[in-house]
Amino acid sequence: MKLVFKKILFLLLLTLILISPSLVFAQFSSRVMTSKLDAVAQQSGYSASTDETTLVTTLGSIVNILLSLLGIIFVALTIYAGFNWMTAQGNEEKVKESKATLRTAVIGLVITLSSFAIWKFIESRL
Repeated sequence: MKLVFKKILFLLLLTLILISPSLVFAQFSSRVMTSKLDAVAQQSGYSASTDETTLVTTLGSIVNILLSLLGIIFVALTIYAGFNWMTAQGNEEKVKESKATLRTAVIGLVITLSSFAIWKFIESRL
């Protein structure tokens, strides 16, 4: 009975943790701040919003999507390698294979994060 109670309590706490960011209502202050900045831009003679899509924004969207997908793939590989390592049950071959997968996943994640940083630098200059 205690084990069931602990599991239910754990699930409730996990749910509360996952839902808590939506309770902050940070989006409201962001919208208020954006509307104030738009008003200042209009008073200064600048256009508050642009409807045109430039090459930089299109490339930025494509690169961000691709890098996000790569990040998801590398996280999935890390979880897969960890699962294989935990279920190896002393089998040295499976442990070596899991270590190699984990190593390549971490290297790939570092490359992806580096390319993301480089792209953000290039995008800010364009």
